[in-house]
Amino acid sequence: ANDHYITQARWASIRRDTAKAERPGEFVAVLGCEWSPPTKDGGDRNVFYQQDEPRMRRSGRHFGEIDEDPEPDLMTAPEFHAAFGEKAVLCNLHVGGRPTNLDWHEPGIEPLFEIHSTHATSEWFVEDAIERGYRVGITAGADGVYGRPGADHPGWRQNRNVRSGLTGVYAVALDQTSLWQAFSARRCYGTTGERISLGVEIEGEGMGGEIEASGDEISVAVRIAGTAALERVDVLRQTDVIDSRQLAGADADGALRILWSGAEKRGTAADQRVIWNGDLIAERGRFTAAAPVNFHTREDVVAVDDEGCRLRWTSATAGNRAGVLFHFDGPDDTRLSFRSEPCQFDVLGAELRQGTRIIEAGGLKRRVEIGPAPDTSASPDADLRFKIPVRVGTQAVWVRVIQIDGAMAWSSPVTVHRH
Repeated sequence: ANDHYITQARWASIRRDTAKAERPGEFVAVLGCEWSPPTKDGGDRNVFYQQDEPRMRRSGRHFGEIDEDPEPDLMTAPEFHAAFGEKAVLCNLHVGGRPTNLDWHEPGIEPLFEIHSTHATSEWFVEDAIERGYRVGITAGADGVYGRPGADHPGWRQNRNVRSGLTGVYAVALDQTSLWQAFSARRCYGTTGERISLGVEIEGEGMGGEIEASGDEISVAVRIAGTAALERVDVLRQTDVIDSRQLAGADADGALRILWSGAEKRGTAADQRVIWNGDLIAERGRFTAAAPVNFHTREDVVAVDDEGCRLRWTSATAGNRAGVLFHFDGPDDTRLSFRSEPCQFDVLGAELRQGTRIIEAGGLKRRVEIGPAPDTSASPDADLRFKIPVRVGTQAVWVRVIQIDGAMAWSSPVTVHRH
């Protein structure tokens, strides 16, 4: 919960409930709260305590008090860092109602950066941190505030956009100490909510680690146990895709796909949301089937009109991928027209079947991809090896996994130095 709503009595109750929920070897309960000033003063930071903490250090108070809590409020990031910099806390920085302001960062207590939550898929946030030279541990979560971690959905998309994410962590045991050590070392990864297993080693060093490169190339080993057919794996150096492996070929029965993706701009859920409501109209021929890809709310629908010449949808993205799988029975020289507010374009039937066409649509990595659908029978598992070049200096090397259902996973970067 936001700290400015937490009274002394409520904090005492949270502390008791946290202690009661602990089941050694089965379930680890971690005491925490969200420090929540406006972005200009520091922005949201999820604070986790290693031990019980009787004091509540808030960003402000949105409640009245009969017996005032004497603990002074910490209303700006410099105050927060001064008070917590030497404490046994870990902070997860994220894009919430008040996105974290990365102008302030204390690496000793802030190793974790959230790439996905019910607000959006916010790759830009992690990329910003990497470009600033911060060492990043990648997480994904909910921020759905309904107490259903891993099972939150955006409802009617009033102030959320996508389903909640999950974080995987490599810890030696399921206990407080082991988890604390693992998260402090950034040995974690995030997914868009699916239980994807992801392992990445760079020159033998696991996620969150640090290595010295002895030459101008390094080896990257990636192991994936997915929840659907794997479409693509990208290796990134800093924020650039330096190598990519396409794993799913074209669908054998001729299915086609339109995908739209990206965000409007950096910021909150509402700031990032892109409305893609639109249609695909065929001059000649018929759409014979259509199914959604990675739709998240009851408002997201796809349908073919009665005549079969118009495929229409309502859909939105916020950094994620969504779209439609469809079959089209029509001549190669027929023209199909894509119409949506972010972009409009035409494509011939032959072009549609030959390969994927990408149309950039402005905003924050907004784009449309149209072409053959990937093979649904492709494997959900992979064991891959890459050799990638490294530059002189320091760089973050990390991996992004994309499934054909639109699900994604991201590894925490390994920091690579080359002299």
